[in-house]
Amino acid sequence: MLLRPSVFAKWGRDVFSCVSWDGRPIIYLADPDLIQRVNGNAHHFPKPVEEYGVLNFFGPNLVTAAGKDWRRQQSVSKGVFNNDGWRFLWQETCNIFDGMMKANKWDELPAGAEIKIEHAVDITLRVALLAIGRAGFGMKMTWVEDMNSVVTGDHTMSFQTALHTVAQSSILKLALPNHIRTAFKELEMYIRSMTEERQKILRGEVLTSPDDDARCDLFHNLIKASMEGDEQMSTEELVGNIYIYLLAGHETTAHSIAFTFALLALWPEKQRMVYEEVMEKMPKDGITTYDLYKELELVQGAYSETLRMCPPVQQIPKKLARDTLFVFDKSNVQNAELGLMKQAARMARAKVAEARKMPTTSTPTDASTPSSESMSPIDSADRFSPSPSTSTFLGSMFSSSTSTSMTSVVDAEDADDISRKISAAAAIPRADCVAQGSSWKNVKATEGQMELMVEKDTIVFINPPAVHYNPKYFPEPYEFKPERFKDDVEEGSFIPFSSGSRVCLGRHFSEVESVCFLAYIIREFEIHPIPAFEGETREQMLERMFKARPLITLTPESIPIMFKKRGRPTVGVAEAVPLSPPIPTAPDMEVTKASPVPTITANV
Repeated sequence: MLLRPSVFAKWGRDVFSCVSWDGRPIIYLADPDLIQRVNGNAHHFPKPVEEYGVLNFFGPNLVTAAGKDWRRQQSVSKGVFNNDGWRFLWQETCNIFDGMMKANKWDELPAGAEIKIEHAVDITLRVALLAIGRAGFGMKMTWVEDMNSVVTGDHTMSFQTALHTVAQSSILKLALPNHIRTAFKELEMYIRSMTEERQKILRGEVLTSPDDDARCDLFHNLIKASMEGDEQMSTEELVGNIYIYLLAGHETTAHSIAFTFALLALWPEKQRMVYEEVMEKMPKDGITTYDLYKELELVQGAYSETLRMCPPVQQIPKKLARDTLFVFDKSNVQNAELGLMKQAARMARAKVAEARKMPTTSTPTDASTPSSESMSPIDSADRFSPSPSTSTFLGSMFSSSTSTSMTSVVDAEDADDISRKISAAAAIPRADCVAQGSSWKNVKATEGQMELMVEKDTIVFINPPAVHYNPKYFPEPYEFKPERFKDDVEEGSFIPFSSGSRVCLGRHFSEVESVCFLAYIIREFEIHPIPAFEGETREQMLERMFKARPLITLTPESIPIMFKKRGRPTVGVAEAVPLSPPIPTAPDMEVTKASPVPTITANV
């Protein structure tokens, strides 16, 4: 069961150690301050890339590279993801949704019609696959396209079949059946030939069409960036990175959308909030562009909340390059109230920012104050330093030289309360860690903290679920609350894509695709759970629907849901078909009888 208290909660500590089966010590971390320190210094806390060799299926890539090779590949890759690509991805996701509706004739169903889905992943995997094919490779794949329709040259599988098979089988290659091994081989051949063809086009060795010149899919952008920049990738590295970008993230997105369906179904009152936002922000004709993305705050919040509750990666390994001293709280139970203090401080800052009508993440700076983008959380003494954005914000709030004082935007009583909350939060001792060196003696535990000396080469596992379910950072962590992401969260406390220099470059690809698809689904359908038996409560449904296996990414076992077609409102949200009442939690809840409308079982 995914949604259960972690061992960190059981033992009341955000750092603990254990001994592995082979006698090696292992450190587990769930403290945001320490996570920032570890993720922020790849030199002292490198990624143990030797543990990722299995992902070198098609060649070296950003996930498995280290040192100079990683920096070179990262330099080439960072320009691949750009605004034109996001606009293209949004449009292709709209086309995928439209193709799904027409292929299944769901657009012809009357209001109230019910569509039963045995496993939500059956739909979301197809969506993610098409997004990869269309926005990733620039191919015109459709929802109804025969996967075995075209086999070219020396191949034994079509590109679509190979891509589909590999995308559904991203586990240890050596353990796969022969036909899946064949799919890996076929896909590698396709990617290599497509890479060589694209390189020839970009070198001007073959004639191009206007469509080729206007391409902005990721495949095209990566090859172009490698050829035109100062840094370049080999063909093997291009093929390896294309696999990682387009396939390793495929099931991550598919599973996360499926989990979002489940959470929206089990919290119908939150689904209604999200639906009302969609109906308010989306044009009545349903034609949208990427510009809508930033306006769908609750849809983004629903997806982020899903990633918080169901982080794709359950553990992130690091390795100590030197002997390291860790300083952390003795008990996360005794200091639980500190989380409430930090939350109060964040809310206080947000209140001032709202009064000033400026984003909470935007902070005034001058020429002598580095921006948060240019500063590292690790200063020259290799010690943790408070976030530049936080210190600048506090400086602007309390400095007598600031042009806008706090009392000019909030009343005096509120100003005093805000000042107390922020000062109290600033005085909280922070966890720290430092590798052996000149600043070693500067790190000391304060009252309520303890020290732990850890030897070089020890493996450290960062545990996202333990951080995400800590009430210090996310109050009521077992409640689905998309609205919580409208406010700032504690730095280092939300890490579904890791953080620091090796944060996942494909994060926004997943977010854009997911938010777009979710918005259209929510616009057209209510999402309901399918009870396994009469009287099943929400807690029992959670237990059943959130059984998952931590493979390469978190994989749900079964998420049965029902889509119920909405009526089309003619004058705003008020005339929309309402959601069913919230799901009772009492054991004797009654099952609402189905209305006399068509019910079909989806065959996707």
